[in-house]
Amino acid sequence: MKGAVLGAAILVLVVLVLRGGGLMPVAGSTDLPDDQLAIQLVRRYEPVPGRPQTLEDRIQTVIANSRRAGQSQEVIGWSAQALGDRRYLVHFALRENGVWIGAEWFVNLKNGWVTPTNQYASWLMFERSF
Repeated sequence: MKGAVLGAAILVLVVLVLRGGGLMPVAGSTDLPDDQLAIQLVRRYEPVPGRPQTLEDRIQTVIANSRRAGQSQEVIGWSAQALGDRRYLVHFALRENGVWIGAEWFVNLKNGWVTPTNQYASWLMFERSF
């Protein structure tokens, strides 16, 4: 009985981790400053398991589609704000027809977590139509 309860608890934790964006090992060169590692972790994050498409790929697709539709795009770029204890808020920003649009993720470099903190970042991570 205890084994079944423990197995069910582990299964629930695995499902919660996968639904929350999953875990991803910190990749890249360790000689980069932590803020750059945090940005790199977000840019290289692959939201759909088994489908080799990074968040950077998805962002570039959105920008290209918007430009093809006649929208004016000005890419502002990436930045990271330190929160302490190797945790960062990573931002990607652009202006579309003069209106600021930004995506933001919480990044924990200790365990590799990448979690969206606003609706645009969630859409970029979880939309399946890319």
